[in-house]
Amino acid sequence: MIENNKVVIFLMGPTCCGKTSLAMDIHNSINSQIISVDSSLVYKKMNIGTAKPTINELKKYPHKLVDIKYPNECYSVADFYSDALREIKQAFLSNKVPLLVGGTMLYYKILLEGLINLPKKNVNLSKRITLCAKNNRILLHKKLSKIDPCSASKININDIYRLSRALEVYYTSGKKKSSFFKKKRFKYTVLQFVIVPIEKKFLYNRIFYRLQKMINLGFEKEVYELFKNNVLHVKSQAMNCIGYSQMWNFINEKITYDQMFNEIFFLTKKLVKKQMTWIRSWKNLNFLYFENNKKSKDKIFKILKNFKKNS
Repeated sequence: MIENNKVVIFLMGPTCCGKTSLAMDIHNSINSQIISVDSSLVYKKMNIGTAKPTINELKKYPHKLVDIKYPNECYSVADFYSDALREIKQAFLSNKVPLLVGGTMLYYKILLEGLINLPKKNVNLSKRITLCAKNNRILLHKKLSKIDPCSASKININDIYRLSRALEVYYTSGKKKSSFFKKKRFKYTVLQFVIVPIEKKFLYNRIFYRLQKMINLGFEKEVYELFKNNVLHVKSQAMNCIGYSQMWNFINEKITYDQMFNEIFFLTKKLVKKQMTWIRSWKNLNFLYFENNKKSKDKIFKILKNFKKNS
């Protein structure tokens, strides 16, 4: 059942489009609780490479679901789902407007549509299956097709994580992953906003200069210290964050500086394209103004005011 008197704001958009800056501006004007929707910002000590808000910014504008895991720990979609619902509920109890900000589109989708109530993850079994998948994903995909053809038809043969998880669910529970039901849909009214540039080249320029800034701020040292102190290692889930494996390869002289820079830049542009694909398929979006926080704020507050007036 929808609780019509409670509204949650989604502030979405591709990486480097100014979501965090706008969220801070919004927070200055309304009693909000910023909740991060970013799979990279959950990790402690990974600050520069994830473009995390600075320590001073986080003090002035507290973000929930930032710095909640160490890089050698796992953080799943299910973890986010339960964590985000808890923080949204707590925001309402504190008479604050939940302001969800980030570019991990899958997280938003899970919140809106619910999460399949799967068995708890079996870490040891998952590691064994994942190792097998890396060595022979074709064979395992065929096996899943026999066990659970519905799930197999939705999983790309190169998607090792989802392939392994589907098999792990079956071997853990004896049931097909596709047989599990989703939890309840999101019970709050959502106002969804998105920032997108008119032309991609403007965003790509921002990404290029942000990457230069990261390196100047000491991204290389950050990665070196993480490995040196055993906070991060090559098999960590956190290594999926763009830039960290590339920088580690550069540190170990496996690739040149130019190769490292270009790979990170290319992967970030690839991420933008993926995010934009999500956005193009999204419904009920209110588009905001790229690089114009004042106009964006005015539009958000106007829609928010109309919602409160009619609720």
